Amino acid sequence: MKWLKRILIALVVIVLITAGVGYFWLRSSKPQYTGELKIEGVQATVTTYFDDFGIPHIYAENKRDLYLTFGYLHAQDRLFQMEMMRRAGSGRLSEIIGRPTLKVDKLFRSLGLVEYAKESAALLESQKGTDLYNDVKSYIEGVNQFIANGSTPPEFSIIGIEKTPYTMEDMFLITGAMSFNFSQAQRTEPVMDFISRHYGNQYLQDLGLWHDSTETFIPTHYGTPLQHQPALQAPLEGGVSKLPTRDEVTTALSLAMLEIEALMPVAPLQGSNSWVLSGKKTKSGEVLFCNDTHIGYMLPQTWYEAHLNAPEFEMYGHFLAGLPFALVGRNHHLSWGLTMLLNDDMDFYYEKQSAENPNQFLSNGHYEAAQLTTHIIKIKGEADTSITVINTPRGPIINAVFDGMENITPISMYWTYTKLPNRTMEALFGMNNAKDIVSFEKSLPLIHAPGLNVNYGDKQGNVAWWGCAALIERGDSVNSLTILDGSNPAHQPKGFYPFDINPRCINPEWGYIYSANDWPQAIHVSATDSAKKIWYPGYYKPQYRADRIRSLIDPKNDWDMESIKTVMNDHTSQSDAKLIRLWKKELDEVKTFSDSTYFRQFDELFQWNGEYEPILPSPTFYNKMLYHYLRLTMEDEIGKD
Repeated sequence: MKWLKRILIALVVIVLITAGVGYFWLRSSKPQYTGELKIEGVQATVTTYFDDFGIPHIYAENKRDLYLTFGYLHAQDRLFQMEMMRRAGSGRLSEIIGRPTLKVDKLFRSLGLVEYAKESAALLESQKGTDLYNDVKSYIEGVNQFIANGSTPPEFSIIGIEKTPYTMEDMFLITGAMSFNFSQAQRTEPVMDFISRHYGNQYLQDLGLWHDSTETFIPTHYGTPLQHQPALQAPLEGGVSKLPTRDEVTTALSLAMLEIEALMPVAPLQGSNSWVLSGKKTKSGEVLFCNDTHIGYMLPQTWYEAHLNAPEFEMYGHFLAGLPFALVGRNHHLSWGLTMLLNDDMDFYYEKQSAENPNQFLSNGHYEAAQLTTHIIKIKGEADTSITVINTPRGPIINAVFDGMENITPISMYWTYTKLPNRTMEALFGMNNAKDIVSFEKSLPLIHAPGLNVNYGDKQGNVAWWGCAALIERGDSVNSLTILDGSNPAHQPKGFYPFDINPRCINPEWGYIYSANDWPQAIHVSATDSAKKIWYPGYYKPQYRADRIRSLIDPKNDWDMESIKTVMNDHTSQSDAKLIRLWKKELDEVKTFSDSTYFRQFDELFQWNGEYEPILPSPTFYNKMLYHYLRLTMEDEIGKD
């Protein structure tokens, strides 16, 4: 018994010592929120305080000190997030995680984000000496000072990650990974293609993929448009081909994209809301601005809040890890927010290979050689592997990324993001430094992908919404929501429309703007034919969300800070309430249900007004029923996968 007692005491002591060491080790890596920091290169004293929510408020005497300090503090809070994001974009997650993330690495290597990030960084380097360049370099210098001198986040030690300097290229790797995650085509078009080929486009109509004349939309009001921007041209290719059935391809691609989404260190888009009320609709006669960027929860969270202050510059913004400029923000003059536009900015193509040379693909009536690039991918605990990326005139072949697609019809991917020079940092710099609607609007044509609804209000009383994206110009007969024929000249992108035809709404007479990822009104696409308009294709969210916003805002013209909170916190879905009543009506007409004592006990749950109160059982009942309703509707025709 004595020996057993001694062993137990020894075990308790070991556990306590281990816990103590672990505690003090974790404490040693905690960010510094009080005291004094020595940051090399700071020219004057910088004062920072962290509020009760942990948000830094940075006061500096010049912008170099401001961004140097911000980079340091951003890194001490989010260095591991920055590391994961730049590794995702560069296809280097498997170095630290192992084989589970190999598909992610293969995909991003195939997309050419490493090469594109180098080109984007070179473009920014060419602006050396500008205020934009100086702010970016100061921020990066601050990040690297923390990497060199700050405490090491515990994740680095646990996983065994070596800290390496942060670069300008890394910024663009992060924006690339985020941009891909916010696109919708890769997770949707394989399924749409399957349904279209097997059952026809009427089924796609039922899924709401084209605008119906009875539906509402985000209204446009162009005000005074920007000076005409020249169209950005992409090459026109050609050829003729007949597509066979490709069920194995679409199924494999669909499942693989879902798997990659689950592995990405980025939270998925959940749909966002924004509305801005002019003085016509408010009690004070001044603008009220509301924005709610719905991105799935993750730790650490997607957004990083910070307040930056220097002489003649001040703004409060929401930043992404590794980026010096806010994507959502406000200053003393104006405020802006974002929802995703959800325009279709990605096209997939079935490619026709030459029988003599598998690295040649039919384009413009003849077989054209693809460009081949081999990448070595390091895998933790295993030997290196490699992937050879095959680039067609439309984009890279993605089959090699996914299991089950190696020996079937090649599919290439055309993605707007990598087709045009990346001037995102210029756009964000301009928005962060703007003081009026004119200077703010000048930056917006520089946003090419992913598509954004930029919502705006200012002290002068202006309210505005712009659909910001490079919109692909496609042939009239092209259904871009399915997989296209790479050898068919009619299916090739013709270029990009000029920005000045993009949808927008500036100071409308009805007094407010809104966006909820819903359809923008049809846009004019011809300089010579004023009647030619299109509903631009995309993966827009159902219209009922925007209808709810409008139904709440329309009746009142005396909104204030308190009353607008009822709209921000509204959780009623009139469409869900309508659908559950329709179900009840149909089921009541089926004798199996109407005569069932078991079924009758659910009567009360069907009497639901659409409010998502946490205490109510009806929302859970409805959503579980909705899941099976959709599953049973689809599964018998398109299969379980």
